[in-house]
Amino acid sequence: MLDKNAMRALVDGHAPRLDGWFADQRCCISVIVAAEIRYGLRLFLWPLALMDLLIASHVLSEGCALVTADQAFSNVPELQLESW
Repeated sequence: MLDKNAMRALVDGHAPRLDGWFADQRCCISVIVAAEIRYGLRLFLWPLALMDLLIASHVLSEGCALVTADQAFSNVPELQLESW
């Protein structure tokens, strides 16, 4: 499981060993790391409260739908929403 610094090295191309692991699908990231990354980008992508950001990140990491009536989540790319 990669932390945020390892992800940065992977994205920047500064970690040949991680490149191999990634290519072999031998690594992953936690929902917390995903949330950190999304939190860092949130000013550029969408305005969500921190807890909503964690919820959205968790839903995306699990590949499931979020059941909600909160329209703020509609700003999250690739987040599948279901209205109750």
